Amino acid sequence: MEPMLETIDLDCEESQELLFRVKVEGAEQAPAKIRLVCESENIAYMFDGHDAGKDGLVQFNLPVMKDKLKEGVYQSRVEVLIENRYFAPVQFQINFKKTIKVMAESVSNFVHKPKQPEITVTAAPVVVEKPTVKKTGQESLRTRYGQRQLSEDAVLEAAKLFVKDRRKK
Repeated sequence: MEPMLETIDLDCEESQELLFRVKVEGAEQAPAKIRLVCESENIAYMFDGHDAGKDGLVQFNLPVMKDKLKEGVYQSRVEVLIENRYFAPVQFQINFKKTIKVMAESVSNFVHKPKQPEITVTAAPVVVEKPTVKKTGQESLRTRYGQRQLSEDAVLEAAKLFVKDRRKK
């Protein structure tokens, strides 16, 4: 049995796949079972290995373990059962840990800004009357209408004349 050489870090919130190369010498038949054992003081999990192709590769599929195991380091080994014999060719540690999650939420702003002085602007209208300059020879339509009692036709005629006088200038 090979001593514990390393620690493998695995995410307990995702399924994992581990590959090992297993060579058997001096046996007439192929291994009956190859499994991965992960154990702590109170509990042990076994995962069956599957042939992963050439060169004796064995694949172990580990499901999501977050509801089964707590975060931490677990003693592990690969076990080979052949011809009614038990072999544990490699031992190691598996460190199950959760992925890092970063969460942010808004918090009300506790920094108080100093109050700025309140600025008030007021405006008052200023009424300036324009002096009226009487032009000689011209009267406004209002003046013409106000002095006489004219009919609607006469007002229209006066408006036309007023406009003509303005256009000439």
